[in-house]
Amino acid sequence: MKKSEIGILAVSSILIAGFLGFIDEGHYSFAWMAGLGNWIAISVYAIAIFLGQVVIFGLFLRKFSGLVKTLVSVFGGAAIGIFCVVQVIFTNW
Repeated sequence: MKKSEIGILAVSSILIAGFLGFIDEGHYSFAWMAGLGNWIAISVYAIAIFLGQVVIFGLFLRKFSGLVKTLVSVFGGAAIGIFCVVQVIFTNW
């Protein structure tokens, strides 16, 4: 993977996690930024989204290239990352 591709995936995961914080933690505001616990939660989401994007980009879409590969990786990886975090949170240990 090129640095530019990693950068696109990293920035998109941070933006998606920030949007989740905006609509969930802060009740449609950025008030969530005042609490350290909220930053930890958003960081977990951002890392999971990024890892999901990398998995899709590197493993499942090896034969593809260009904008389609990037878009599928961004949105598919975001869905996988969010799904994994929600599964961990709501799993009864």
